[in-house]
Amino acid sequence: MKEQLATFRSQLEEFARKHRNDIRKNPAFRSQFHEMCAKVGVDPLASNKGLWAELLGIGDFYYELGVQIVEICLATRPHNGGLINLQELCNLLRQKRKHDREAVSEDDCLRAIRFFKKCLWYRH
Repeated sequence: MKEQLATFRSQLEEFARKHRNDIRKNPAFRSQFHEMCAKVGVDPLASNKGLWAELLGIGDFYYELGVQIVEICLATRPHNGGLINLQELCNLLRQKRKHDREAVSEDDCLRAIRFFKKCLWYRH
């Protein structure tokens, strides 16, 4: 069983290398990739310095997205106390990132919030 899991992880890494651009640019594909990883116990967001971060730059993507989410929450704080609807947040992120090639989905926002929360928690 361990051998099969190791083989699958190796194939998953090869898949990630081959489809790196699609994973970075396509939110639906990125979400499916995360689901596939979760099914075999691989968390591409577990470490900012691991193979996945190096291979995909995915940790940087979610960290940057997390910073932008915080900026939006702070900017909208006078209007909503810093609490914002997920759809509205995504719309504001899309406006803010309209020049970036990487689209953002609600799933990306949720992952970024969880990832950013972990980063902040580990640093304290």
